[in-house]
Amino acid sequence: MEKKNTQQIINVVLILAVVALFILHFTGNGTTNQTSEKEKTEITANTDTLLKNAGNNGDRPLKIVYINIDSLHKNYLLYEDLIDQLRKKQEQYQRELDSKMKAFEKEVINFQETARFMSQTEGQLKQAELQEKEQKLYEMKMNLEEKFAQEEVNLNNKLMSSIYNYLEEYNKEKQYDYILGHAGLGNILLANKEFDITKEIVDGLNAKYQAEKESSQTK
Repeated sequence: MEKKNTQQIINVVLILAVVALFILHFTGNGTTNQTSEKEKTEITANTDTLLKNAGNNGDRPLKIVYINIDSLHKNYLLYEDLIDQLRKKQEQYQRELDSKMKAFEKEVINFQETARFMSQTEGQLKQAELQEKEQKLYEMKMNLEEKFAQEEVNLNNKLMSSIYNYLEEYNKEKQYDYILGHAGLGNILLANKEFDITKEIVDGLNAKYQAEKESSQTK
């Protein structure tokens, strides 16, 4: 009997260790302020298209400017707010998981302290119950990760829409043929600062965003 109870305790401790690893893995998830590989690929593809079509504009010289994507992310107030929202969501999900985990830990500790007084049947039933709860914790972790990933996608879409919509309005007056995105080691390795419109775009985006925020706060 004592040998079987000891084995039950060992099994539950192993369960606890597995769940702890899940939490460590979840805590490691986060966001970064750097330009994503997907964005860099899109920038490269767009630049390739530009170069192929550069000779199809008649005798008129192309009007080309560029935006430093990293600088835009760093200084665009909406981007800061979206990153802050993501951090808060991650903290919220982590608190939910921690709360369930603490309750599970207490139950495991209680089982460790009382296992020697249980019959073999009682011990097996309790172990099965703990294993089921461990599985639910795992499913909860996966669900929270999926929710966080979707939050990230939604906020990124919101960011890109705000930039594209602003550029469309901005370019009605400027009439540039191309507004390039310059990020890291893309196709644009060196560019004349004269054609860098990053600050102008960031200032315009921030002015529009601030006005929208103030308008929403007064409603």
